[in-house]
Amino acid sequence: MILGPYKTAQLRSWVRKLRYFRICGSFGAHFDEPDSLRVALQVGPVEEALEQFRRLGAEVVPDADAAGSSLRVVRVGGKLVYASSSPEVTVLHFIGSEPRGWSPLTTRQVDEAAAWEKWIEPLAGKLIDPPYFAELCVTPATRPDLWRER
Repeated sequence: MILGPYKTAQLRSWVRKLRYFRICGSFGAHFDEPDSLRVALQVGPVEEALEQFRRLGAEVVPDADAAGSSLRVVRVGGKLVYASSSPEVTVLHFIGSEPRGWSPLTTRQVDEAAAWEKWIEPLAGKLIDPPYFAELCVTPATRPDLWRER
């Protein structure tokens, strides 16, 4: 399942910081596709999700580096987020302050995601957990050992 070069203690620390985001591995479409921090919300397509963030007071702007791309990379509340959707569900992949390319997750990125979760808090009732294939995500159901007190 997981994922990058993470130690159990590191994963334990990260998952305990995050309330909504889940650490997910890649589907395998690319050999070196990185792990990601994902959250899925049953709020409709991307445009509707972004409008909800605007109503919550977040500044939402297209990322200049993604201009002309089919990717929906936007800055929400100052942080980069890649958004994908189906008609009823939007999945957000947290990027953070700067694009990270194909590198593993970092503590800085996890800390930024934990702080950014304030934008998800009002939408928590619309959360879908896991946000991706369960076998590819670290959740309390797939890795309860990471949430248990030692």
